[in-house]
Amino acid sequence: MRFYKLSLIAIFAIQFSGCVKQEAQIQPYKKEEVKNYQTVEEYNQAINYPEVKEIETLDIKTSLLLHYQEWKHTKYKYGGTTRKGIDCSAFVQKTFKSRFNIKIPRTTLLQVKKGKTIAKKDLKAGDLVFFKTGRNQRHVGIYLSKGNFMHASTKKGVTISSINSPYYSSHFWIAKRIDF
Repeated sequence: MRFYKLSLIAIFAIQFSGCVKQEAQIQPYKKEEVKNYQTVEEYNQAINYPEVKEIETLDIKTSLLLHYQEWKHTKYKYGGTTRKGIDCSAFVQKTFKSRFNIKIPRTTLLQVKKGKTIAKKDLKAGDLVFFKTGRNQRHVGIYLSKGNFMHASTKKGVTISSINSPYYSSHFWIAKRIDF
């Protein structure tokens, strides 16, 4: 029904726009509209702008924050992969698959082998940050900006933390950039 209404509005606008050729106006994404779609591609298909083949995609940080909103406060569960409970590597894997359609391995030890190693000072939204949290324990999160990253914490569940906090700063291991 929503698609039908959008189509009628678009047809009406085209018919009464006159002969003046103008650049298509791209509407900004609205948070409430985007949350109903799994990917930007689904959103683009649903709104079906007649004069625009492709709409600019959400920037990486915005897409990650929308994903975080869907998952925040989900409890941590070792080996978990659902909203009932999820571990850090599954959260990273699900984020990359649902937001960017990128398949990455399930475990932290396999994820750290992917992508290009980058310096901590060069981090950008979407980069993976890895921590050595114990003798044989590893942790992974996704960098957002300004020293913040999202992850599935054993104590807080899916949350956003500072990479510069005393705990994460002292356990930082490596950062990787996955090609989008």
